[in-house]
Amino acid sequence: MKTYELTVKGLVQGVGYRPYVAEMLRGLGLKGTVRNTGGIVKICITAAKEAVDELFHRLYKYYPEGASIDSIQAEEIPYREFADVEITDSDGDESVPLLPVDICICDKCAEEMKDVGNRRYRYPFISCAACGPRYTIMHRIPYDRKNTTMNVFDMCEKCREEYYAHGDRRYYAQTISCPDCGPKLYLEMPKENFSIDEVRFNDSAFDKAVRLLSEGEVLAVKNTGGYHLVCDAFSEKAVAKLREIKKRDKKPFAVMAAEVSRGEKYAEISEKEQELLTGPAKPVVLLKRKKSEVEPVYQVSMESSYIGMILPSNGLQIMLAEEFELLIMTSANISGEPMITDDEEIKKLEVPVLGNDREILSPVDDSVVRVCAGEIQVLRRGRGYVPMPVEMRENLLWKKKTFATGADMKSAFAYGTGNRIYLSQYLGDLSHKRVQQEYLKTKKRFQDCFNLEDEAVISDKHPMYFSGKLAVTKAFQGNFEKDYELVKSVNPAVCRVNHHYSHIASVMAEYGLTDNVIGFSFDGTGYGEDGTVWGGEVCLYKDGKFLRAGHLKSVTMTGGDEGARNGRYALAGYLHDLLKTKGETEVLKTVGTELFEKYFNSPENNMIFKVIDSEINTIIQSSAGRLFDAVATLLGVCDYNGYEGQCPCELEYAAYKAESVYPLKLNNCTGEDGKLIADTPDLILQILKASGLGADKSGLAAGFHEALAEWIVECVNALESRAGLPDGELGSSLGVVEKQVSVVLAGGTFANSMLTELCVEKLNKLGIKVYISRQLPPGDDGIAAGQLYQTILCNDLED
Repeated sequence: MKTYELTVKGLVQGVGYRPYVAEMLRGLGLKGTVRNTGGIVKICITAAKEAVDELFHRLYKYYPEGASIDSIQAEEIPYREFADVEITDSDGDESVPLLPVDICICDKCAEEMKDVGNRRYRYPFISCAACGPRYTIMHRIPYDRKNTTMNVFDMCEKCREEYYAHGDRRYYAQTISCPDCGPKLYLEMPKENFSIDEVRFNDSAFDKAVRLLSEGEVLAVKNTGGYHLVCDAFSEKAVAKLREIKKRDKKPFAVMAAEVSRGEKYAEISEKEQELLTGPAKPVVLLKRKKSEVEPVYQVSMESSYIGMILPSNGLQIMLAEEFELLIMTSANISGEPMITDDEEIKKLEVPVLGNDREILSPVDDSVVRVCAGEIQVLRRGRGYVPMPVEMRENLLWKKKTFATGADMKSAFAYGTGNRIYLSQYLGDLSHKRVQQEYLKTKKRFQDCFNLEDEAVISDKHPMYFSGKLAVTKAFQGNFEKDYELVKSVNPAVCRVNHHYSHIASVMAEYGLTDNVIGFSFDGTGYGEDGTVWGGEVCLYKDGKFLRAGHLKSVTMTGGDEGARNGRYALAGYLHDLLKTKGETEVLKTVGTELFEKYFNSPENNMIFKVIDSEINTIIQSSAGRLFDAVATLLGVCDYNGYEGQCPCELEYAAYKAESVYPLKLNNCTGEDGKLIADTPDLILQILKASGLGADKSGLAAGFHEALAEWIVECVNALESRAGLPDGELGSSLGVVEKQVSVVLAGGTFANSMLTELCVEKLNKLGIKVYISRQLPPGDDGIAAGQLYQTILCNDLED
């Protein structure tokens, strides 16, 4: 008999692993201890070698739902005798752990909650060792009750008995509670001062909330990751009030259904989409709307071709969802800001509050996913995915714990350590002070929970990004306004990387791609290497180097921040370019007098043309986002981005309605140094001419998507063969691009499923493998992972 210490690494925190192992030891007739230490579990036993081998085998083969095992190591230690199996107090170490996501309510707890004879009947905070909140209530590791916001709730005698009862579902369940000792639900009306002590959880509080929803009220409901605004999706009065509160006239809302069968009335649900809806993450799933205009589809989804649907993830949501056909369940926040978690701040919205007295430490919104081109894509990473890391190939790793700041408009940061990327949840727009504060707060929580530090820092090259200034400040405790090049010369551990290369690298990271990539990086805006604004980029990666191989034509536009929202400014930029390059005579001959007077000689456009000619407050940009804005405006589909990407979204919706595709062609114009330059102003001219001839706007919208996809295919063919391309920077820098390259579609524009699926289908027919984002969002909230991976690909960080 010898004493051994077994070290188990993997996702073994917050999933009931210690009690599971304790029962396994008892089943084998072994005695010893089980404890957390940092992010791992250590098992000490005294036994014969054969018994240790059997335990090894079982530990690898069997583990509780939600756990995963990376490795198990055994070491002989000084001999000890044990009287029984004991779960001992946790301690810490310096390893970087795997932490669990908030785990949706399990089937057994859901059944108990509906059982009239169960003491937890209609108790919305019911949980066990296999389910309940984790990350959102953790102060620090290890995951023990004392390190969570459950530490203020003393267990009653019955809960304590279950907590220590071997074999019980709540054996060592850190979130164990009941109506007698756990969090309490309360209802607080606007401008009424109810204390939690006066309005504890009871049937009247919940029933009154249901009655208010039935009467067309909007409620703020506190869930595990923050407050949601909730209303009956069938109530026109409630939906109108919700849109007024959220300042959200047309943006679609997600709906919650108690079960899949209710959702099938309003959306087409494939087998893979049903798996997503009912799976452990319970994200919002974007589904194709059914063609019939069944209410509440239109008032919830507006012009969208999709409806976002979600199933309940906790006890309270189950109770609410079962009372209604469909509920709108949307995050309670001001646009661009994090979800509200504070019980006092939510009162500012002046709606009834269905709250509780358990503190939320980190706002985590619902994740948003879809199925696109046969792949499951995460569009927003939140509950159910954060804080789980993205695993890299074992030979691709960071030797330093490296912090990547991400971008500003859709902020999310990331840490790279070992072969893992730890990406934060989506935090919001860093132009808001509250988002900046939440960003820093969440960064500190990541450091505390994961034992992380800033041994190296990476940021975007944009000189005005808050995140970029933060990188310099955090690394050197200096001034935000310090000149970056001076700082870099002092300490090369701070590295700035290209925005659009980071988008491509983010997708490459998911698949472990390391060479011969043709990448298309399409988005609204990003800082370019030449001082212009990029956003419609064709890039090559080979031999440790990224290179701009082509782009949508750079066009001068005006309007500042308003120009990024107002599609009329974008369209005017393309029209001005047409007059400048083709001349008034040729344009007039092409479109005719009536269209020329309407678009090229209108008072509004004449004014914008003069501003562009003055070169005051102008920007040269190749943005795919502005191209979509211009086409949507030209077709009369949408001319203003009331929410981010509204014009592109509504252009896609219009394209899906097309009965036929109008033939359009996006040609290349002469580019410098052999680059492929898409003649986007000429495409605008084609659309203008066709619309003047009475072409259907939906057919033109579909034709635009088709033309852009065809141009992408032509770029891939040209770069593979080099046929017809002049010598220049491309040839001298990278030489001939080998056949069988990988093609990457990256950036927020590829959240457009029609464009993505057209590109994948066309390239796959040519035998070309296409990679799109899966675990990481395609937009700027996934770019931090690309910043990290770019430093590996290009060897930007010193050892």
